Amino acid sequence: MSTINVDTPVYELVKHNPKIVPLMVRLGFNAIGDQAMLNTVGRFVSLRKGAQMMDFDLKKIKAALTDDGYEVIDDGRPIKRY
Repeated sequence: MSTINVDTPVYELVKHNPKIVPLMVRLGFNAIGDQAMLNTVGRFVSLRKGAQMMDFDLKKIKAALTDDGYEVIDDGRPIKRY
């Protein structure tokens, strides 16, 4: 079982779990399929930040990842609004 931390940059998640890309695209993170976006924005945006920026429900994302066989780590910090 692979472990996913919602505070890890998306670039790192994909680097260590490349099979996560289709799931992320299905969840609405369409830019993850764009290598240029992944190599730039993905280096500093985590799932938590991305969910907040795109107004996605982090609980639904974590549930989808769990359903797909990932162990999801979330330290429970509230999402900051910038």
